[in-house]
Amino acid sequence: MTNEKMPKPKIKRRPPGLVITPPVPRPVGEDHPARLLFREAIESSKETAVEPATVDVREGVGTSEHEDEAAPASLPQVQAEPLHIFKELREAAAAPDEPAPAAAREAGPAPEVIPQAEAGEATPLPVARIFDVHFGQWRPFLSEAQMCVLEALYNMTHAKGVSECLTSMPKLAAAAGVSERQTYNVVKELERTGFIERPETFNTPTKKGTVFRLLLSRRTTPGPERSYHFGD
Repeated sequence: MTNEKMPKPKIKRRPPGLVITPPVPRPVGEDHPARLLFREAIESSKETAVEPATVDVREGVGTSEHEDEAAPASLPQVQAEPLHIFKELREAAAAPDEPAPAAAREAGPAPEVIPQAEAGEATPLPVARIFDVHFGQWRPFLSEAQMCVLEALYNMTHAKGVSECLTSMPKLAAAAGVSERQTYNVVKELERTGFIERPETFNTPTKKGTVFRLLLSRRTTPGPERSYHFGD
């Protein structure tokens, strides 16, 4: 097949100087059917709008008792709109409770409940609050990972009433929410700065892990050397 070029259509150009003007709209006469229909519709809408207004004026002026008795009983009753019903229900719910019965008023007011703090019983502080009391001052100087490891060790030791705990690095990393590799570096840094001590490391058939000792007051002198237990 050969590619034959299609002839381009010729575009008819408008001769210069030719001005096209839009057609002039034809005027609508007074007796046009459309005009008459619009006029009737406007007049009928005005009549319907005037009737309820006249009724409201008569009601606002006020009538005597005799005129009210003479009024027909077949007047249409005004139904409450759903919006008004909703407003009434909401106002009733927001209204203050009904006064107590006479028996309850005679019995007197209910006894006042005294909290434990006012009664003299000291409420214990949460563990996180106690941890901040001891180590909160070091937050500007320690990293977030170091504070997480310290808090995990505090929950394992002083929060339970002991100063030492036996655990492994994977368990400590899971409790602190830090990766295991980062936990090794954090523990070395905390031990070097005097916050923790690792006196013993066990790798025996019955005991595996490292003993961590958390110091509430930072140690400034070198700590004891760590002893290792293998197979004994």
